Amino acid sequence: MVHILYYEKANKKWSFLENLKEWLEKILKDFKRERFDVNVVFCDNTLIRALNKQYRGIDSPTDVLSFSMIENIEDENEIDTIDDNNPVLGDVIISLDRAREQAEEFGVPEEEETVRLAIHGLLHLLGFDHEKSREEEKKMFKKQDAYIEGFLKRYSH
Repeated sequence: MVHILYYEKANKKWSFLENLKEWLEKILKDFKRERFDVNVVFCDNTLIRALNKQYRGIDSPTDVLSFSMIENIEDENEIDTIDDNNPVLGDVIISLDRAREQAEEFGVPEEEETVRLAIHGLLHLLGFDHEKSREEEKKMFKKQDAYIEGFLKRYSH
């Protein structure tokens, strides 16, 4: 189950957030991880900068951070043996400030950029890592683009 949380007032339509939640849950199901909880936290640049500095040693705001609760589990079969009623896959932290800036920069609606960041963060929690190799980067971004396109087809009016 996906939980949407705010550390900044999000001026998002509730229907958009419900659609995003539903789509992220579909992605979890696609990867057979629907029994895992994921927290999607919307914040501002101040909070994400502090987290980026604390956990990555980078003293600047970023657009999205992912914190996996199972990243030390390397064997895919071991993940399936986690015996917890509500196992947490991890947290996706999104800066709404950066989402707004990047939407303007890329010439896309803010909601679309928010979807991109949420999917990107979730894919990291699912084991994708674009920084690992050029091949992994292509694989991750191909999957990301397909999920963004699917979201827009399903929920855009």
